[in-house]
Amino acid sequence: MAEGMRERLGKVVCGAIDRSTAELKELGSSIWNNPELGYKEYFAHDQLTQFLDKNGKFQAVERHHAGLETSFRAQYAQRRPPATAAADHDVEALEERGAHVAFICEYDALPEIGHACGHNLISEAGIAAGIGLQAALEEAPDLFGQVTILGTPAEESGGGKLDLITAGSFAGVDAAIMVHPSNMTIIRPLKLAVNCVVVTYRGKSAHAARAPWDGTNALDAAVAAYSNLAMLRQQAKPTWRLHAVITEGGDEPYIIPEQARIEAYVRAPILSELSVLKQRTQAIFEAAACATGCDVEILWDSEDVAHYANVITNPVLADVLEEHFTSFGLEDSKSIKIGGSTDMGNVSQLVPSLHPMLDIDTSGMQHTRPFRDASNTDIAHERTLSAAKALALTGLDLLLQPDLVRKAKAAHDAAEK
Repeated sequence: MAEGMRERLGKVVCGAIDRSTAELKELGSSIWNNPELGYKEYFAHDQLTQFLDKNGKFQAVERHHAGLETSFRAQYAQRRPPATAAADHDVEALEERGAHVAFICEYDALPEIGHACGHNLISEAGIAAGIGLQAALEEAPDLFGQVTILGTPAEESGGGKLDLITAGSFAGVDAAIMVHPSNMTIIRPLKLAVNCVVVTYRGKSAHAARAPWDGTNALDAAVAAYSNLAMLRQQAKPTWRLHAVITEGGDEPYIIPEQARIEAYVRAPILSELSVLKQRTQAIFEAAACATGCDVEILWDSEDVAHYANVITNPVLADVLEEHFTSFGLEDSKSIKIGGSTDMGNVSQLVPSLHPMLDIDTSGMQHTRPFRDASNTDIAHERTLSAAKALALTGLDLLLQPDLVRKAKAAHDAAEK
């Protein structure tokens, strides 16, 4: 790779984003002002695809991608002539086909408190990074590769990326890259794998005063299970997480409850540890039923809340991204704080991925009103577009240096899952 070419095309990347700064900020702000829940992000879907249509550079802007009403995909590719082009899956022929970089957009909001996770900024960054890298690719006709912007609905619940994985939307992708707003910048965040479970205990109702012995108390089973989950935390690893609520426990105190329900999340940093924790919680739920004489139904990963894998931050890509983050004054805090879970984890199990966290100048935590308010400030938009440049420049390095893609793929294959 000629360093001069890297520098020249880097200026093209940043210039393309700079020329669209006002429109990009307005795009992110408009989505913030119109929050929508997962799989119902109709306004965001239309705004993002209309922006890409207006940009006019992408060869295809596909609405309702993969049969999802609020998913989209925009693509731009430069390939060698068909006689010499290599198959997309052939990593050994990268010089022939070029790298395929996908930038990920999210845009769903939270109930009641709107964009308190800052997904309006994620979509702003994904669009900006995509138009930046597309401009560089177009500027260099002898550079081969593909840029994809993928709109992924329902990260907060439902897991739109799981639908897109099933549909094959990540096939042939060499790197999947996004950025998430936060109250600190972390290049390599710890995002946990999660299983969600709904446990229903069924007993027998009875008059609590006249003949309680005729009943079988389902609430007792739920309380026993909840208490034993708390006890399990003493022996849980510091990076494991258990949290639960009793969502049903009876109607009146003078009636022995015949049905009770617990909903719980079980989290761990890798899937193999999550499997161990899941088995132990399963035993707790079953033991509570046995102790109280109740029947039990245990449903893991319902349609409403999907199973998310842990995020595997690709170390090769992370080193490249950190260089670019630093060049824009976005310093990695090196925090090892444990985060939540995301369907981007499932993507990272398939392809080399990045999910850095970006400090948007707030002390508030995600999923709070203060964080919602911080997600539409001038400084949040400014830092988001700086981060977008860093994402695009990371993609540019992959296009210019096929060996980076090979190294990232080797690191991904060797990662502990």
